[in-house]
Amino acid sequence: MRVNLDSTVWTDARFTVLAELMGWESADTAIARAAKVWRQCVIQSSYVLAPATIDAVLGKGGAVAFVACGLGEELPDGVRVRGAQGRIEWHKNLKENGRKGGKAKRQATAKAIARAIASPKAEATALAKNNPPALAPAPALAPAPTLISDPAGAGAPERKVQRKHLIPAGWAPTDHHRDLARQFGLDVAYQAEQFRGHATYTNRMCSAWDAAFGNWLRKAAQDGGRQVERIAAASTIIRREL
Repeated sequence: MRVNLDSTVWTDARFTVLAELMGWESADTAIARAAKVWRQCVIQSSYVLAPATIDAVLGKGGAVAFVACGLGEELPDGVRVRGAQGRIEWHKNLKENGRKGGKAKRQATAKAIARAIASPKAEATALAKNNPPALAPAPALAPAPTLISDPAGAGAPERKVQRKHLIPAGWAPTDHHRDLARQFGLDVAYQAEQFRGHATYTNRMCSAWDAAFGNWLRKAAQDGGRQVERIAAASTIIRREL
């Protein structure tokens, strides 16, 4: 299954940040891995992927890095992948057009054969006339907007979506976060300071900051603390870009 890449990806700084976060050698590697994430969205026909699925494609810590560099949006039920919209629809339309075109061609050929049996001299003309040309290539994809419709689709119960916002000035870890940090053997105050700093430097927008910090602690425990060092380095890159 092919995934088309826009020319803008080769100059998009987000892929450089993703490469830094994941410890890859270049932005080209990040672009190739991101294309696999988009392809997974097409396979699942969903704009939202589970963090574990993105980790399976990008590697350990991939979901956190994908959100941190701005290529994904953290939601309570997973990560909404930016750039998936348009690609999913294009593949659906291509598949549907292929089915319709194949059916029309079979029907036209059957009619041509029936006419040829009735009039053998018209066989060649009838077959040529009733074999339609190949389908035209699909049009180029339009840039995907940042905000996309609810993947649940038409007819699904309406779901109230909380607006994204910057990290509140008075945000602080909860008792649940402290228990979680003790369980993982982490310094909750230090992790919270790094979390707030990263969110501020990247102008990160999120609708559930408590849930985001919970994921931060889990990834920090899995990564043995190296996540904080990589994200701090990436934040320096972002500040230079700004």
